[in-house]
Amino acid sequence: MSGKTSNGQNKKNKLKHLNKSMYSAVFDISSKYPGNTALEYSGRNISFKEFAGLVIKCSAALKFFGVKQNDRVTICMPNIPQAVIALYAVNKIGAVANLIHPMSSENEIEFYLKDSSSAMCLTMNEYYPKFKSFIDNGTLPMLITADASQMMGIMQKPVYHFKEGRYIDDIPLRNGVTEWEDFLKAGESYKGDYPEKIKSDDIAVILYSGGTTGQIKGIGLTNRNFNSLAKQFHEVNTAFAPGDKTLSAMGLSHGYGLGIGIHSVLALGGRCILLPDNSTNSFARCIKRSKPNYIAAVPSLLDRLLRTPLLDSVNLRFLKGVFCSGDKLPLELKKRFDFFLSERYSNVTVREGYGTTECITISCLSPEKEQRDGSIGKPLPDTRYAIVKTGTTDECVYGEFGEICISGPTVMKCYINNPVETADILRIHPDGRTWLHTGDLGKTDSDGYIYFDQRIKRIIITNGYNVYPTQIESVLNKCRYIELSCVIGLPDSKEGQWVKAFVQLKKNFEKSDDMIERILLYCKQNMSDYAIPKEIEFVDSFPMTFTGRIAYKEMMKLEQQRAEEG
Repeated sequence: MSGKTSNGQNKKNKLKHLNKSMYSAVFDISSKYPGNTALEYSGRNISFKEFAGLVIKCSAALKFFGVKQNDRVTICMPNIPQAVIALYAVNKIGAVANLIHPMSSENEIEFYLKDSSSAMCLTMNEYYPKFKSFIDNGTLPMLITADASQMMGIMQKPVYHFKEGRYIDDIPLRNGVTEWEDFLKAGESYKGDYPEKIKSDDIAVILYSGGTTGQIKGIGLTNRNFNSLAKQFHEVNTAFAPGDKTLSAMGLSHGYGLGIGIHSVLALGGRCILLPDNSTNSFARCIKRSKPNYIAAVPSLLDRLLRTPLLDSVNLRFLKGVFCSGDKLPLELKKRFDFFLSERYSNVTVREGYGTTECITISCLSPEKEQRDGSIGKPLPDTRYAIVKTGTTDECVYGEFGEICISGPTVMKCYINNPVETADILRIHPDGRTWLHTGDLGKTDSDGYIYFDQRIKRIIITNGYNVYPTQIESVLNKCRYIELSCVIGLPDSKEGQWVKAFVQLKKNFEKSDDMIERILLYCKQNMSDYAIPKEIEFVDSFPMTFTGRIAYKEMMKLEQQRAEEG
């Protein structure tokens, strides 16, 4: 072992990782704590016993409709009970859950469905228009739709229908589309078998990310990856106990939301407080109402919580942990939020984490005690970090910046359908271990603390979402009005960064406000909502590199000069 490699926290006690499926890990807990609440959702508490029963019903329905072991099933839902039930039902029958963000555009959804060869998709009624054409053209064989109010408490249902539900059109009866309740009912007649053995190394979940190149890829994560994360999470959160409540607001399609906010909590007998609306006010109200013991957030959300008056007089003594990941946490923001917590009688401080979707989420976390300013902490148990010279496998000396590499039980199995990219990011080092090359810059000190500096890869992080400029540019350059485009991220006190696009029009089109509106309409039709540029600026031409590429760094310098000049 190299002296420059940082080992996991509590390295003397090697963890016993579960050799079972995600479903089995949660089912075992449900048998141990059947009366504990597993899911809390909009006025309704679902016990582990009820949750396990619903998962079994859903798994029977999947089998009834012909889903087989290793088939891919797309789940496109926010954090509602049906999404979590479907996730574990898919896992129970040995199929693969292909998790995609509900804000995805139709073009993105089409890519996800085709890339995963999905046999079925589960979504919400309000998203049906995005999927209709895929049923029509045969891209998607079966669509299951759910109503967000179906599993709400009695008092919340009429409120939802008055405020939001009345604006959602009814789903027309047609072949290939089945409503959630009818789906479960049909499954009652299934009397067949289930897979005899689901291996811990089987791919359980596909999540999407731009990886190190910015080109979107499906990340294959195994049962062992998720179960190991749950073990690690428990090991570094010694106060966590069965029945503890976690505010689960980050979506299932986000590794942070799924890995920390859902599976780790359920596998440890905790309660997931499901929040499909991740707005500042909804988050704050949920803290006041449900009193979660644990909160997982991104830096921009912490910043917004400081600004809302909804938490001014709230006693936060019930908090056992506040975690922040998804982007670099500014030290000044951490100090302000720590003070905010102490003012409200909380004994905890913000624990910053770091990770990538290629290892689900957090793989490095600030210790409960002995936190160091500017550090993202130490690797989780059984996880190792190495800092190597960019483009090599040669380790850097302490304090020297290089590429962050990770080795451990949560590292992905592969990129789906992409062996070349897989081989590029998962590399065997001289120590014989397989290491994940993150494409991020960092350093380590002699005590094993890790410091994250910046992304080597070109990336924008807005509200915790990864936005890849090359993807946006690829979409923009296909627009009939646009010759070339360049996308950059600009700092924002609330969202972390926001997206700006520079656009060079084709010769036959003129710059105008109307043209900006046309381009934005095109963006709305072809991009996720969070990726749509907030500003479009026309340029006559772009500075170019010697290799004939747009010099995006020059565009960033231009914006910095403008900001400095006021």
